[in-house]
Amino acid sequence: RACELRPNDMMLAYQLAVAARAARQAGHKVVITPPELAGDDGSSARQLSQYIAAEPEFIDAFLSLPESEIDLDLFNVLAGAISQSLTSHPNYADLHLYYARVMKRLGRLEHAVDHVKNALAINPNYVSALIELGRLQAATAEPVSAAASLELAISKGADWPDIHCLAGQTMLQSGQTEKGRRHLERALELRANYAPAKEALEGLAA
Repeated sequence: RACELRPNDMMLAYQLAVAARAARQAGHKVVITPPELAGDDGSSARQLSQYIAAEPEFIDAFLSLPESEIDLDLFNVLAGAISQSLTSHPNYADLHLYYARVMKRLGRLEHAVDHVKNALAINPNYVSALIELGRLQAATAEPVSAAASLELAISKGADWPDIHCLAGQTMLQSGQTEKGRRHLERALELRANYAPAKEALEGLAA
């Protein structure tokens, strides 16, 4: 109903996305029904692009939403706004990373990879971008490159079970069995009974 009353208010959309994320985290089922979209004179997109340039974490609330039939419209709007922000701020690594994540949500993986690499060209020590690059490379059947990106992320501080597990899985895919095993074991050291790592190690023992 709020979207019907204020159809092009992106700040309202953001607030609803935050509320939806909080509801999901509290265990409630979230169902998104797209409203009828009204025409836009461009002011809403400009407002959104300016806000994103100042607070790119704004995008996280939308990325956390479950997939729905509104995805294509919503994330195309966000992609356009981020692209507009990048025109004014081409050296903002965060903007490139969030644009990559939106491209990934839209299934445009090649564009996503390009923008993650742009983020890393600006900041080679950007751990979140290294992790995103590794995930994208794993998703596009590049296990050797994915393993290298994830190992670099780990060396720069991403000593986390999910990252070790993904690194281990990509290494197994590329024939680096012993290195992969060590990463899977490290994942279990960090989080006992971490199911994906445990299953991968059990597969090695079979």
